[in-house]
Amino acid sequence: MGSEPRRMLLPIQGFEKMPLISLIPDVEQMFWIAKQNCNQPKDDLTNEESASIMLYTMDENESLLLPTRQFEVVGCLDQGNGLHIV
Repeated sequence: MGSEPRRMLLPIQGFEKMPLISLIPDVEQMFWIAKQNCNQPKDDLTNEESASIMLYTMDENESLLLPTRQFEVVGCLDQGNGLHIV
């Protein structure tokens, strides 16, 4: 409190009337894909809990891909613990 300004400020008004928006585009689609990839979560987590952790720990430019055979892997980095960057 020692370095805060000592002047009166107007309260923020009207924010409760503004719609909530997502800060992450396509978050609903990303959650659906994460949930599909978490069918049998470990550590007694629910699908939603496991998918939430997956989304929370994702990098901003990371993509979730459903298991498929349509891609040819040309390079891979093993980060250990069975995690790979393709």
